[in-house]
Amino acid sequence: GGIFTACGKVQVTDAVLKKMFKSVREKQVEEIRANCDIRGEEFLIPRDGKKSVQTYLYHPQNGGEKLPVLVNIHGGGWVGNDALVLDTQSGKLADRLGCLVVNLNYVKADEEPFPYCQEEARDVLEYFIDHADELGVDGTRIAVMGYSAGGQISAAAAQMVYDDGYQIS
Repeated sequence: GGIFTACGKVQVTDAVLKKMFKSVREKQVEEIRANCDIRGEEFLIPRDGKKSVQTYLYHPQNGGEKLPVLVNIHGGGWVGNDALVLDTQSGKLADRLGCLVVNLNYVKADEEPFPYCQEEARDVLEYFIDHADELGVDGTRIAVMGYSAGGQISAAAAQMVYDDGYQIS
């Protein structure tokens, strides 16, 4: 396919679209980093044979030991946005709920096709369950939430976690 203009059809290739999406995301992140005090602590989740998953961690200001975990997943049509758009919200959720918020920055669909980002979310959830003691969290109190595309990713990851024999809230 292509895009129709007043002068006729203009061909837009997948490569052009991928470059455009990536450029928009990079500019968005630059703007956020330049204008905001980022509260989240970057934390990479290792994966066997695959690229680590980028997350940001938000500890509650009055946190204790064995915190529950909430994985927060942004929207953006699977190709837009960045986890940093939820930085302020993730910090407020951590403080108000008294939990560790894990803000997931999934790889976008223009870079890795379905179900890559859903598998990343599953791997993040299972990582926090499997490493609960060393991370100081309660592996029996883990939940996931998301917005728009992040909601679909959350639902798919929750089903995958269940299929793998794990339990989440």
